Amino acid sequence: MKPLISFFKKNPKEPDSLEKTASKWVSNNFKISCVKLGLIIFVVGGTIATKNIHVTKSDGIAKIDVKGVIKSGQPTGDGSVLAQKFIEQTRDKSVKAIYIAANSPGGSPVQAEIFYNAINQYTKLPLSEKDKSFIGQDFSEYDPFLDSEKKEEENEDKKSDSRKPVIAVIQESCTSACLYMIASADVIVAHKSSLVGSIGVRVDTWEFSDLIKELKIKRISLTTGKNKAILDPYVKADPKEEKLIRKHMLNPMFEAFKDALLTARGDKLVIDDSLFSGLMWAGVEAKEKGLIDQVATTYQVIEAMKQNYDASIKETNPKKFTLNSLLDASSVIDYVTEAISNTNILK
Repeated sequence: MKPLISFFKKNPKEPDSLEKTASKWVSNNFKISCVKLGLIIFVVGGTIATKNIHVTKSDGIAKIDVKGVIKSGQPTGDGSVLAQKFIEQTRDKSVKAIYIAANSPGGSPVQAEIFYNAINQYTKLPLSEKDKSFIGQDFSEYDPFLDSEKKEEENEDKKSDSRKPVIAVIQESCTSACLYMIASADVIVAHKSSLVGSIGVRVDTWEFSDLIKELKIKRISLTTGKNKAILDPYVKADPKEEKLIRKHMLNPMFEAFKDALLTARGDKLVIDDSLFSGLMWAGVEAKEKGLIDQVATTYQVIEAMKQNYDASIKETNPKKFTLNSLLDASSVIDYVTEAISNTNILK
């Protein structure tokens, strides 16, 4: 009660009733609390979000995230951004291997094509025998709890014409454009429960023609060129137009997707009626189809890389924390969690 009593003492001339005075006291204290909370959120979130702390050794395993929807403008799904980060890591002498962490349902075939080409051109170059041996091991057999003898063969095969291995690990899913992107990696690993596949192309639209007819709405659309209004959602679908879309849009993109997979993994793929049907498979069956090389956990692969290269994981394209993250957060806890999750303070 002391704060409330002191409030009365500071306002001796206040003629308002006890109820009104108490209400003002509560309102003032609530505003102060909100300001304090806002300052705490700003300081904590801002400090975490603006400091990219890398606790790594001088040599690193460069991690590139392919995460979320594959589309332009998405730091973890924009083909140009990913390709640029990839090329930077291939030129960085401190980087010993490139690790692609894939977790995406797919998206733009254009963005997928950009990153695919960057990886494909690089992985055509020869690997050192030591790196060939490393990526050829069975990662599922890696046991971090067993002491292993440290190899003393130092760089004897680090020739000028050798390159860094590219290792892709799929988490929950890597389907459609995501699989297109990583197809040229030296080795693709997935979990038993990972979803892989969905090789195909789709175009979606709506049809509101019956609705606007029911609402007695008339729509006027002026075009030049008889096919300019293809896929207009306010007009009845025309089978002839659908054929044109398949012939000139869907099929060329689909063939480009298939060609990329055949170029990158041709000898490994088991081609049957289901492979290019749009189906998805869990890890073990995806391996049987030749879409991935191994079934192991992310932890096993990361620990094997860290031990083999005596290096730490180095983040290269973490998702940037923006004001939108705060606006999208449903609570203060969401905000702080989002901020913490986008820092690089481990590995």
